[in-house]
Amino acid sequence: MTPFSHSAALSGAPVTTRSGKEVKQLTWFESARGWTGVIDGEIESWHSDGSYYDSGGKSNYDLFMSDLHAPAVQKYDRAEIAKCMMAAIVSVMTVGTYSDCAMQAVKATDALINELNKEKQ
Repeated sequence: MTPFSHSAALSGAPVTTRSGKEVKQLTWFESARGWTGVIDGEIESWHSDGSYYDSGGKSNYDLFMSDLHAPAVQKYDRAEIAKCMMAAIVSVMTVGTYSDCAMQAVKATDALINELNKEKQ
């Protein structure tokens, strides 16, 4: 089993328990300095290191990184994003031409893709 990684879990990597149960909707609450997630329809809580909240030692509910599933890799298609952004811009456009709108969509798309790629690194 791969030890729990706070940073990997924050980035959406799949997490399981020591006993192999899938943890869904895992969420980090900074104010509480703890994790909350759902196992078999029940809400459970963990400390920042992934240890189960109600245990004084090892627990079947301690968190581990899933060895069975790799996180999905999201590919950002410039044309698809530009099309969506252009539709959004056109829907609120009051002045200007479609070519201006298209240029705004392309610039905004490039900026968005650059930001998304920075987050991946």
